[in-house]
Amino acid sequence: FHTLHALNSARIQKTNFDALSEFEKAAAFDGPPAGATDPQSSVVSLWKLLRSMIPEGGKAVTVEGLVKGARRHLEAGHAAYMMDVVRKHAQVARLGGETSNLARVHAFLRVSLKGQGQLDFDTQGSGSVNTTWRQVYYCIRSGYMREALQVAASANDPATRSAGIIFADALREWVDNDGAVSSSTASALSQHAKRMLAEADRGRVHLLVLYAIVARDARVAQDLIAQNPTFFGYIQDFMWFKLALVATPPPSGGQGSMMAMSPSSAAGSFHIVDLQAYLRQFPSKHYSCEGRDPLMYVSVLLLSLQFKAALHYMLNDPAAAAYRSDGVHMGIALEHYSALEVEGREQELDESGGLDLPQAIIQYGCEFA
Repeated sequence: FHTLHALNSARIQKTNFDALSEFEKAAAFDGPPAGATDPQSSVVSLWKLLRSMIPEGGKAVTVEGLVKGARRHLEAGHAAYMMDVVRKHAQVARLGGETSNLARVHAFLRVSLKGQGQLDFDTQGSGSVNTTWRQVYYCIRSGYMREALQVAASANDPATRSAGIIFADALREWVDNDGAVSSSTASALSQHAKRMLAEADRGRVHLLVLYAIVARDARVAQDLIAQNPTFFGYIQDFMWFKLALVATPPPSGGQGSMMAMSPSSAAGSFHIVDLQAYLRQFPSKHYSCEGRDPLMYVSVLLLSLQFKAALHYMLNDPAAAAYRSDGVHMGIALEHYSALEVEGREQELDESGGLDLPQAIIQYGCEFA
């Protein structure tokens, strides 16, 4: 309530107000609401997510910016998850005093691949387990782009050379151009990925994921998941993969128009509305552990830019009854940043449930009147 008062005062005085940070601080101070039972998610985590997605300082909110922010949030979360695993298995991880990002990935792999033999970064010789593309994948998954390029450049893998394209070069092009590659690069990667899929080599699944992301080929991604249905064991990993595939229109004219987001706008592209439609195939309980973790479903909706649906769920669904006030706070914050009206962000379908945010705010105000 005090944060709302401060926000209203800032509006009246026409001064800047970091609403997302202030709501996050308030949620951390208040702690979980009475009746909250969710084991993994928290209101604070939702505010952290929105703070990663929505720019401060009056900058325009765009679909492209929201998607990139969501990915950055998931990458930071995975980096924290890896370190948590390493700390819990310190003897196996053997991180020691190393502080580099690549050392952290190596420590994580020692734990996750425990019992599979000597790993290539720990020993020399033909008998070691080749972890090259696992290293690149986990680097990118955690936002360690420089380290991903470093490992890819040192790889000696003839299988990553196709039609004159070396994957390490394609990856550098993707990083240097903020997630875009030329149509020729994307096409070559897609064709190579389709051949690998036809061979059904499950030992190269990490490499295939990288090919799909860099080429932004939704069909390759779909076939990859069909062949490896358990690869993305956590919803956060799945959402990160899907968001990495989302295409946004390149700038009109200039160098940007030479970059492609997928091999073919008709065949391989994947847009935010496609992700939203896919997620809507399953009921909320699919994402919320049968209603035990309602904020996990809210997180999925926010990550896929379905802000109105997230608010409607928090304000109306019985599973989220403990979070009615938080839903009002979030709605006010999203309205403050004009995030509810971003063009192309969310289709006006039944999932928003005829959201009546003004009425929810009035009811909330009556409770404090």
